[in-house]
Amino acid sequence: MSDYKPKPLPSSPNLLPEELALLMEKLSENAHEVWSASRISQGWVWGPERNDDAKTHPCLIPYDDLDESEKVHDRNAVAGALLAILHHGWKLIPPAERIGALGLTVNAADPAELRTAWEKRADDEFNAHPLDDYRSIAKLALGFGELLLVCDAAQAGLCHYPGDPLLTRLAARALAEMGRPDIARARVEALVAAGHEDCETLGLLGRTFKDEGFAHLAAGLSPDEAWEQSARAYGKAFAAHEDYFTGINTATMAFLHGGEIEVEKLVWKVDALAAEALRVSGDHWALATRGEVSLLTRRWGDAEKFYRQAAEGLAERSVDLASMGRQARRLLAAWKRRGERVDEETRWIDSVFPQADVLVFSGQASEGLAEEELRAALISWLERVGTQVVYTTVSTTADLLLAEAALELGVSLRLVLSKPVVELEERFQRVCSLADSATVLGDGTISETGLVAEHCCRVFTGLAQLEADGLGVNVRGLAVCDGSAGGTAEYISGWRHAGIKADVIDPATSELKKIGGRESKDFAKYEDLREGLVIRAMLFADVKGFSKLDERELNLFIREFRSDLAKLVSGNPEGCEMVNTWGDGVLMVFRDAVSAARMALEFRDIIAGKDWEASGLGTQLGIRIGLHAGPVWAVAHDPILGKPDFSGGNINRAARIEPITEVNQIYASDSFAALVRLEGDTGLRLNYVGSLPLVKRYGRQRLFRLDWVLAGRGDAS
Repeated sequence: MSDYKPKPLPSSPNLLPEELALLMEKLSENAHEVWSASRISQGWVWGPERNDDAKTHPCLIPYDDLDESEKVHDRNAVAGALLAILHHGWKLIPPAERIGALGLTVNAADPAELRTAWEKRADDEFNAHPLDDYRSIAKLALGFGELLLVCDAAQAGLCHYPGDPLLTRLAARALAEMGRPDIARARVEALVAAGHEDCETLGLLGRTFKDEGFAHLAAGLSPDEAWEQSARAYGKAFAAHEDYFTGINTATMAFLHGGEIEVEKLVWKVDALAAEALRVSGDHWALATRGEVSLLTRRWGDAEKFYRQAAEGLAERSVDLASMGRQARRLLAAWKRRGERVDEETRWIDSVFPQADVLVFSGQASEGLAEEELRAALISWLERVGTQVVYTTVSTTADLLLAEAALELGVSLRLVLSKPVVELEERFQRVCSLADSATVLGDGTISETGLVAEHCCRVFTGLAQLEADGLGVNVRGLAVCDGSAGGTAEYISGWRHAGIKADVIDPATSELKKIGGRESKDFAKYEDLREGLVIRAMLFADVKGFSKLDERELNLFIREFRSDLAKLVSGNPEGCEMVNTWGDGVLMVFRDAVSAARMALEFRDIIAGKDWEASGLGTQLGIRIGLHAGPVWAVAHDPILGKPDFSGGNINRAARIEPITEVNQIYASDSFAALVRLEGDTGLRLNYVGSLPLVKRYGRQRLFRLDWVLAGRGDAS
């Protein structure tokens, strides 16, 4: 007998670099097509069971319709071939093909180009673009850390390709990165229920439970139950697939949960799997896994070596880099909780995984500004602090210089404007065209008064806080200001009240200076009611099912509906300044966003929670509520109504949000969400819904779903 012992190269799909996953899936589908064509040419046909005599086979169906267990055979064969190519020194270079729907070169895209192309894409509300287009856009956006764009592209794709596993995982990954593991988990659990128990899906499920446990820990609650669920999901994936990614997470969850024996059993096996993957290709996740193994085994020097290699080549805003750093810091914090002194041995972590704060900037309008000196000072400051995201507007020369400096350094620039870009001067327009995003508040018909400028600063500060929450970093301020009252000096005061530390550059000397002696200002509070232009929050509501009521039911509804509304309004006499109703429609105007948000939630809970059929109606009713905030025109005492009244384009925008809101939900514009976040800890939460088209040609609007933080308070999300 022959003593031949086969020594095949590794063939597990889990060893492939992530960027080859899409290629593997395409080749696997083609392998299935080749096999099917061969069988059919031999006279085989589909049948519920394989029968060699009758030549029937249950797998003679399109690849997408196969069970995941059947796709494994094709994937393993293709993965083996791709891994062998890499092992023998060949390189697989992604093609510079263009995303068909967008005309965008994939490997040359940058965040600003990707966002612009997405916004200008051909309408896909009723006609789908190819599935690969949505996948490519979402994957690119994830790599750039553009989490809102990931959600937008994935959600748009899922409208046309419901249940697509890759799009669902991408959306869930973005939601998890934005600090919403509960919402992400619901999506992943739907995949698992549909039979997708691959290591990527189970690993993502484990990650959502892990993040939820850390959220409980930060809130002073026990993380044990969530961490047990996480360990179970990761462990199930590792038992089935034996990949290093779910293996290291299984070991880490055991460590966090106090299971030293399980860690000892797993950790060296996982290290060997990661080392084998590195023998085939230089996957940064395999290097990070070896770094994590080193942390678990207290080999601090090895951890630094592997993590530095893993981080090499990753962009500073890369989601992968942020995820690696977050996991490493969590392990070090766990060692500290156990009494280990790790600070000296792990000083390297901040240089390997920099935690750059999100920046908010305001520049005072100044005569005779020395542009070159100020530009140099701004560039020097940005380089020193390492900021990677800047929120500002472009209304002054100082704003413009900061925006140009950010673009020059490759810093992600987010602009919030009080008027359309076309109304700006040419140099300002150029900056807007190069920014990663430029949000316009209003239609530009309102003059840019100090009130409007302050609202603009409030909004971009709140948006910066929302993004920083998702990145797990802080917001930092920078201003160009001479200390004179008004404008930028007021914004600095508002930042201080919100807990944002700000550096100040003197416009005369371009040097850092201190501005003291001024009380911090509650930036989120609006001015008193007066005639003319004011900033207000608006609520627009409509009852679902109202049109089906007959005359008798209408009378019952109006009496009960208005009675409930009257009780709510009387309980908030200061916050609510105007209520107007007609049939089932309600318009309310509030002095501040948090008052509007709380009223909206209480209103939703009453209407959605009431047994309307028991009240004598023949149908159950629901409610849709839209929220928005911005400049409106106020009449302090309307001569006809005998009370305050408000009008303007922003009230119309609130009315356009309500019709696209889901029943018994509350959708808020991004400017409203920013103002709620600016208030701080309010007991409210905001989940990103997407950039959705409003009715009656009001364009697209980024929307957030509003709810209570704590379950049991009408938490409907």
